[in-house]
Amino acid sequence: MPELEARINQRLDLQLDELSRIYNVSNNSMNRLIAITFGLIASFSLSNRVVEPVWLSFGFPISDDQNTQFLLYIAIALSISIVLIALVFIINKYIVTKKG
Repeated sequence: MPELEARINQRLDLQLDELSRIYNVSNNSMNRLIAITFGLIASFSLSNRVVEPVWLSFGFPISDDQNTQFLLYIAIALSISIVLIALVFIINKYIVTKKG
């Protein structure tokens, strides 16, 4: 009887570990989606508040077409957002592997 109980407990522990792993994978996917979404949204705000003043203060050339210049600001801000999102994912992966 104790052997049967030990095998049942071991099987339950394995199932709990598997369910926990599935939950973590699903949760990580949702967190990535949220981070990417907010990164993309933030890139528009970042382009107006950070990139444009930095661009102007360094005296980089400005396009005659205002829309083209605005797209350039957004592209730079989007690149910065992508780098920051990638950095968050790399740090998250490092922390997860460090714990495991």
